Amino acid sequence: MGQDARGAEACMQRLSRRPDMGGPVRGATRRAAGQAAAAFAEMMAHVPVGEAERGALWRQMTAPNRHYHDAGHLADLWRLHRAYGAEVDLARPEDTSLIACAIAYHDAVVVGGACDNERRSAEQWMADRAAMPEADRLWVAETILATADHMGSGAAICGEAGRRARARQWMLDLDLASLGLPWPQFTANTARLRQEASHLDDAQWRGALGCFFSRLGASPTIYRLPPLHDRLERQARENIERCLDKVAAG
Repeated sequence: MGQDARGAEACMQRLSRRPDMGGPVRGATRRAAGQAAAAFAEMMAHVPVGEAERGALWRQMTAPNRHYHDAGHLADLWRLHRAYGAEVDLARPEDTSLIACAIAYHDAVVVGGACDNERRSAEQWMADRAAMPEADRLWVAETILATADHMGSGAAICGEAGRRARARQWMLDLDLASLGLPWPQFTANTARLRQEASHLDDAQWRGALGCFFSRLGASPTIYRLPPLHDRLERQARENIERCLDKVAAG
């Protein structure tokens, strides 16, 4: 197993243990924050925006209201891509840059209760005017928009052809990777998401969670490309079923 693969396997076990990077860190938490910062910096080396834009994005991703959709989340996705992207023939420099840009900006804007977070994230990406061809910038913006509805967007992409379609599907798979973690880590991540949904009362939260996971569970497949499907699909379905049981029980 190569270094990237070993790092990603460890990342799979750490996804739920990330600190809230907006606050102080100590000991192991400080080390985890440092690892996330290092992975973020490595990823941003493939994102051709200016230093001011990079700094602004980092501040967004480490804000105190970020509990799940934070810099650690981006670092986790990046590590997984570095470990397994070659298995779907997406390790070429041009592919790596597109995936890095999509990961970096897909959660740039996270406002509880807002229905346009992905649109505003895509707008921020376009406004930061990355030094790349316009077609590539538009691909990244469209991929960010696709993360608003992983199942619907994934089904549409399956009807497309070519490596750009595969790269977009890969990004959607990466974004759902934490669903396939062991149950304790899955529930810890769900608790972090609950913190970000503080605008909902408990009944509303259970309803939203039930709706989201029912739709995922009804999909023929959660992960459409082999690297994550083979490693995470079964556990993700078990987690979703257990979560829906808990929601139904109140």
